[in-house]
Amino acid sequence: MPLLLLNWVNLVQVSALTLLVFGLYLLKGYKHYRLVQAFFVFVLALVVANIAEEVFNTRQWYLVSPIFVVGYGPMLYLVARSLVHQSINRKGIYHFLPMFASLFFTQHPQWVIGFGTILQAIYAAMTFLLVLNFNKELLSKRSDSEDLSLTWFAWLFGVSTMVHVFDLVRLNIQPFIDLDTNLLGQLLSTIIGVVVMAVMLKKLLQYNEGILSLIEQNEIDEVSGTDDSKGDDFLSIFEHLDTDIKLKGLYRQPRLSLTDLSNQTGLQSRDISRAINLHSGLNFNDYINQFRVEDVKRAILSAPNASLLELALVVGFNSKTSFNQTFKRLTGETPSAFKKRHIKT
Repeated sequence: MPLLLLNWVNLVQVSALTLLVFGLYLLKGYKHYRLVQAFFVFVLALVVANIAEEVFNTRQWYLVSPIFVVGYGPMLYLVARSLVHQSINRKGIYHFLPMFASLFFTQHPQWVIGFGTILQAIYAAMTFLLVLNFNKELLSKRSDSEDLSLTWFAWLFGVSTMVHVFDLVRLNIQPFIDLDTNLLGQLLSTIIGVVVMAVMLKKLLQYNEGILSLIEQNEIDEVSGTDDSKGDDFLSIFEHLDTDIKLKGLYRQPRLSLTDLSNQTGLQSRDISRAINLHSGLNFNDYINQFRVEDVKRAILSAPNASLLELALVVGFNSKTSFNQTFKRLTGETPSAFKKRHIKT
């Protein structure tokens, strides 16, 4: 049984190698995913080290794999920073100094993995805050913020951290459990790791169109202060903007951004943002999507047999998920519940 379980672990590791190589092939043309590619190479090196140590017993000369646990957190954090378009210079290498230092302590793998797990939890918290701020900023700039949210990345980081916590526990209780249980734990954690990488690859490919849209969008200065005495200065801007959006149906443009609206109305981006905040009481995302939701509500009443998804796409939503989430947030009920309540069959 131990040999059989070990073979299964190695089989999953080979599957991970295949997935990582395939992922690198799919992402090779995306310059904005260079750090993601570096992360895939990082995990590839980890898997190769694990296979070498378990199949070819290279650990008798030197144990390498524990240092990757120390570098895993910093690596994912830098990937997150690249996805939210924060500049990363050569100082980013400093994040990996603990990993390089750990090379001298791998004769004590429990300590190295323990340190790496703690470090990963710290970086996971930093990534969560980074994603939270990014998602909040999207609301003020994009009408498709739900599609561009990086919450999924924070969740994957959290799952990876929990897997390493599990591995740390398994490693430290090895003297008290049988070999079968130990190998089964290793098999489960390896499978979860492969699933995390597969989900990440899928999400990144789906996210590509959105990230290209963000890259093209000009950096917009944050508007500071809430001095109401300036409100009248923005009233005419808001009235002009509101009229243009309604009459020209500008809100129906998919992935409409603050920059797009600026180009189409001739108004400054920061003035648009300030005018919307002051005179609608909404952020950019909710302001644009309220027009879309009202359009869908009217369409449901006038064409009850039409597909909800088709109606959503016509008014500018990009996906069923973002449509449902936005509709419920702005109205308090799902589109299907609204239709059921107003359309009697």
